Amino acid sequence: MANSVINKHLFLLILFFAVFYQVSSALRTNIDIFDSLSKRITEEFIKSSAFSEFDTVNLIFKGKDDFLVKKHILNHFNNLNIVTFENEQSGSQNQLEIVIEELKTTIKNTDDKDNFIREIFLKYTFFQKVNGVIKNPLEFTENYQDTIRKTDINQINSENHSFAKAELPQEKPTVFEQIIEPLIIVSAAVLTVILLFTIRSN
Repeated sequence: MANSVINKHLFLLILFFAVFYQVSSALRTNIDIFDSLSKRITEEFIKSSAFSEFDTVNLIFKGKDDFLVKKHILNHFNNLNIVTFENEQSGSQNQLEIVIEELKTTIKNTDDKDNFIREIFLKYTFFQKVNGVIKNPLEFTENYQDTIRKTDINQINSENHSFAKAELPQEKPTVFEQIIEPLIIVSAAVLTVILLFTIRSN
């Protein structure tokens, strides 16, 4: 009997920690999401790219914070056994220029003051010269949105990358702050003026 009670409590304890671990590990940081979206864009680009037919590609990266897309591009070309090099002055026949247009994290208010909407946006433009022929540029954008708790803000933000860090927005003013409080102030001012004139006239 005692053993079954102990086993039951032990099972419940293990179940609690398993659920807690699953919930806590499900929270993704901003940088994790940027990395995942950058990988998705790279995969989409590789599908439409003609570079797989060639042995070498000259890579040019422009814009801040190119490390995410660079990592995934290099991995994909490496898997395709394509030799890559970086040289902005090169007159290579096969050239890929990737422009990091925008990486942005924003946090917006919801009706619940303890929950916020997280929005992540990124945009890359790919300029290709394949076998000496310049192709039309390809633009790729990705959006991500979810709801986060106020207590998770510090955990999801990145201190090392400004694009992956967002400040909490100002709280929405309450009805009291927005309407009633100004009305009280105005009424008090009007009443003060009336009293002053009343006292002076007497």
